[in-house]
Amino acid sequence: MGFSALGLDKRLIEALDLVEVIEPTEIQKRSIPKIIAGLNVLGIAPTGTGKTFSYLLPAIHRLINAKIRHDDPSVLIIVPTRELVQQVQDQVKIITKKTEVFSTMVVAGERDNKQRRKFKELIEVIVATPGRLVQFIEDEVFTLSNISILIIDEVDRMLDMGFQAEIKRILIELPHKNKRQTLLFCSTLPLPVERLATMLQQKTNIVEVGRSHSPENIEHELYQLSKGAKFDKLLELLKSGRINSALIFTRAQGTARITTRNLLKAGLDCEEFHGGLTQRQRNKALQNFSSGQVRVLVATDIAARGIDIKGITHVINFDVPRNYDDYLHRAGRTGRLNKKGTSIILASPDDFHNLHGIKKNLGQRVQLKQAYLPDKKPASRSRRVFKKPQTIAKGRITSLPSSYRKPTKKIRKKPKSFRKKAKRK
Repeated sequence: MGFSALGLDKRLIEALDLVEVIEPTEIQKRSIPKIIAGLNVLGIAPTGTGKTFSYLLPAIHRLINAKIRHDDPSVLIIVPTRELVQQVQDQVKIITKKTEVFSTMVVAGERDNKQRRKFKELIEVIVATPGRLVQFIEDEVFTLSNISILIIDEVDRMLDMGFQAEIKRILIELPHKNKRQTLLFCSTLPLPVERLATMLQQKTNIVEVGRSHSPENIEHELYQLSKGAKFDKLLELLKSGRINSALIFTRAQGTARITTRNLLKAGLDCEEFHGGLTQRQRNKALQNFSSGQVRVLVATDIAARGIDIKGITHVINFDVPRNYDDYLHRAGRTGRLNKKGTSIILASPDDFHNLHGIKKNLGQRVQLKQAYLPDKKPASRSRRVFKKPQTIAKGRITSLPSSYRKPTKKIRKKPKSFRKKAKRK
């Protein structure tokens, strides 16, 4: 079944043909018709299954076929990170190439005046991060009173990052939920997401595809080793010749910096990607990695959220994620659109607690490539056990072991301030 069978506008299908997107994915097949029909959708699908087009295509279809088009923005898309804003904006440009739909980004790290000037022109689609959007609302740069479609992507991660207050502030500016269409997309469905859906949507239509399951086209490899041997194993894997493009995940910025520095010292071209860099540095790192100039990118979880780069053959978990859902987000950076990929886990004994849940969910799919063998410690010298001194009835010691030493009583000297001052003669 092609996109034409989903009821999409011909101009959108022609734009997809230009980028050789022919067959819709499962989440697209099931969500696009519902969104075109004007229903509120909560889409749940693993990373890398085409969720972005699942909401963009029907939203733009409804926009270009609307009877009335306002001068104010009509479609608002909110995503958690700056990089994801850029990627969504790029895809908006792809599918609107044959239409007269104008879009812009609202994101920190870019020139503020340039972003504000954009709204003096006709803008119908806004792609924004929550924090920057609230700032523009406070400054009255634009109005959201005519928003007909609200889209929040990666809503589970957005709540994890603590954007609840910003979302509530944005809702104040929007039309009531029974006067707008609300689309929520995520990879997992924790309880906070269910509560948010109830608050945002008049009636929720859940579209769920393969939740909490890693795609079959991704292989999982596990190496159990000591903490000090992690980097050596990482270097060995990267120099093995079987890894074309690798995204290495760490939990902390400091670990990402140190790992990148050590890889560069070892002669490997790589880039680091985390929140401690400026936006320009992050953009440059992504550009070098996506263009193939470097084949290794070391990133933190939050910074790499939503990265969609073609051709990543391997994901390496240098630090084991805290839970299975976070692992799915990482592993989903490879094996995009049904291509083969490999997710490698480097686990030390400190990681075994987090590793347990991941192994339990993956089951037989995870391949143990190296088991942990603890270092053998030299046998410690046994302490000599002395018999208690024998005493007679009167309490006097009659015999002592040759190695026994009588404890000496230490007499503490009083501080000088307590000593009696010598009398003057």
